[in-house]
Amino acid sequence: MSRASASPRLVAVLGALFGAGLGLVAPLTLAQSDVVVEQAGMRFEPGEVRIASGQRVVFTNSDPFGHNVHSVSRGGEFDIGLQEPGDRTTVPFPRPGVFVV
Repeated sequence: MSRASASPRLVAVLGALFGAGLGLVAPLTLAQSDVVVEQAGMRFEPGEVRIASGQRVVFTNSDPFGHNVHSVSRGGEFDIGLQEPGDRTTVPFPRPGVFVV
């Protein structure tokens, strides 16, 4: 997907649950380090990440104004509130699933 047509949302895909739905059989074996997602130009970069269950995502606001990052996806609900420019907020994802942020 080109940057111009990218949707201003982030999808965090956790564990093998998503792969199983697509018929993928390889287990997801990622390091347990934090994944950084930057907000810049009113977009998430990268726009989609795959992380292991229990891994954390660090949301960084690189825009010159505040943002609110949240998800209402079942089993992955969170709301970090107003994130000021330059703020970094870490969100753990303890369960497998697909979460739209």
